[in-house]
Amino acid sequence: MTQAAPQSGITVTTKFFVLAFLLYFFKPKMHIDDGYAIQQRWGTYFFPVQPGRHTVRCYVPYLFYRTMGDNSIWVDVAPGQVVDVQWSAPWLAFIKGSFVVRGPRPLTQSDTAAAVAPPASAMPAGWFPDPHRRHELRYWNGSAWTDDVSDGGAAAKDAM
Repeated sequence: MTQAAPQSGITVTTKFFVLAFLLYFFKPKMHIDDGYAIQQRWGTYFFPVQPGRHTVRCYVPYLFYRTMGDNSIWVDVAPGQVVDVQWSAPWLAFIKGSFVVRGPRPLTQSDTAAAVAPPASAMPAGWFPDPHRRHELRYWNGSAWTDDVSDGGAAAKDAM
């Protein structure tokens, strides 16, 4: 009998300098391991990942710049741990954004509860935190949430 590896994650916080307030109207994009671009509002988001080395890439489409502040960083995530990454947009459009890495720290329930899955159109099939928070994980088939759930590595069925 095999036991599932402990879940790990990366929190990404996106920020900008207060005098660059126009950036508020543009949503930053994040890539984890060169995956799909995940576009969210400015703030903090949790991404569940397997333990190991991962890349985090951030930028913001701003006016005529498709990838303003484009920069990436490697982070090592241990089993059951979370690494906090903060990306700050540059104050000039042609400069790279800056990263600050904090952690690792232990994974908490509030991390998994605050997980944000990529938009449906860009989200590949896989296990993600349950959007209804009744279980740890729920399976996304690429177009909709299924009845398949998992708690502590034990699979079960629960209707949406």
